[in-house]
This record gives sequence, structure tokens and C-alpha cells, in this order.
Amino acid sequence: MGIPKTEPLRGEIDGFLTFEKNSIEIENEVFCLEKIESIEISNGDYYGKIINPGRGNFNSIRSNGVANFIKIKLYSGKLKICNFQLFNSYDMQEIRNELINYYINGKMELENLTNILGENTNKEIATLKVEIEKSITAIK
Repeated sequence: MGIPKTEPLRGEIDGFLTFEKNSIEIENEVFCLEKIESIEISNGDYYGKIINPGRGNFNSIRSNGVANFIKIKLYSGKLKICNFQLFNSYDMQEIRNELINYYINGKMELENLTNILGENTNKEIATLKVEIEKSITAIK
């Protein structure tokens, strides 16, 4: 038996997803914040996460971490959707300040921000709101 391996990658990982304070870059295509109408991110998957393969499925029970996505809707009407891989469940914490900046600029919903950052309890959400207020004050 042993330790189960992660599920195989069906496809290839091509390019990088980079979050900057005033832009998001996907595979060398830069999306400036002022041209973005909304941002939605799902990041519930990471490399090695135990998944429920379902009854009768003998495939790996560990994820390869690619069931995450970002949707960027531009004011022009263009919609950019990109899947991405996370290696750790806490990787999005590394871009916390950028995500808060997107929220402050009205590009992201609070519920999506709290989900991305894993802030689920009322206390954690209240602490995040205080952090956002401090960020807004620092900008002014």
C-alpha cells in the first residue's frame, strides 16, 4: 500500500500568474487594475490535499493542486479565466496585501476575499476588516 501519490497532471502548466499592487499578469499578459471591473478567485485546492475520489474510484486520493481559478472581468467586456496550481494551503497569504488592495479598489467582494485568505470565523473577519480600515487610512 504505502502513501498514495498525487493524481497525475492531465495537461501541462504553462506560464505564471503574478499579482502586483496595481495589476495582475497571466502568461505575460498584464491586466491593469484600472481596466478591471471585477476579480473572482477560487483557491480551495493545493498539492497533496486529500480529496474524496468517490465510491468505486481507485485513482489517487491526493490532489495535484490545479483546481483553482481566477476570473478577471474587464470593463471592455472581456473575461479572462485561468486555472492555477497551489503547492500549500496558505500560499495566498503571501499576496495578502495585494488582495486587500484589490478589495479596497472595489474589484473584489469581501466574501471572496475572506474565502481566499481563509478568514472564516466572525472574529477573523472582524480582524480583517480592521486591517482593511488601517490600509485605507494609510493610503490617505
